[in-house]
Amino acid sequence: MRVVVDTCCLINLYASQHLPVIVAAAMEQAIVPKPVVEECLYIRQASEEDPNHLVPMTVNLHPLIDGGVLLLTELTGEAELNQFVQLAALIDDCEAACLAIAALRGWALATDDKRAIHIATDLGVSIVTTPELLKNWLEHASPAQHEVTEAIVCIERYGRFRPHTLCAHAQWWAEQRVL
Repeated sequence: MRVVVDTCCLINLYASQHLPVIVAAAMEQAIVPKPVVEECLYIRQASEEDPNHLVPMTVNLHPLIDGGVLLLTELTGEAELNQFVQLAALIDDCEAACLAIAALRGWALATDDKRAIHIATDLGVSIVTTPELLKNWLEHASPAQHEVTEAIVCIERYGRFRPHTLCAHAQWWAEQRVL
């Protein structure tokens, strides 16, 4: 499936240190609107002086775009622009752009934002979350268990994400984290 990836999911996947293989296993194509690339500025990394201290690290998506892992796109046409304007009154501009593109092109949306998920569901847009993408990676690519655990730990530590307990895959995430 073609998936428009919003900023929160893109940061999580980048922080996992396994973005290319997760994308390859979990989706036909990862599509990223230009505003998402501009908003995806940094994640955290361990300081060289003190591994327990986290410092900002610049996110460089250009090799992933140049290598075809991520497909760059933008809003096109009056219908997408109008949909964007309507959605931007309800959610963040980047999420609104992602959702407008996904809705009008018939693609799925990768997001962990509760409000965006609710609106996308109302619009009939399929949703995938970070935990679901990692679960798909495990099921379709069969990485070593330690790689999945490492990716989850990295997302939590460097991307500062942990699924809400009501998330459909929160229990799976917690189980994978400790294996």
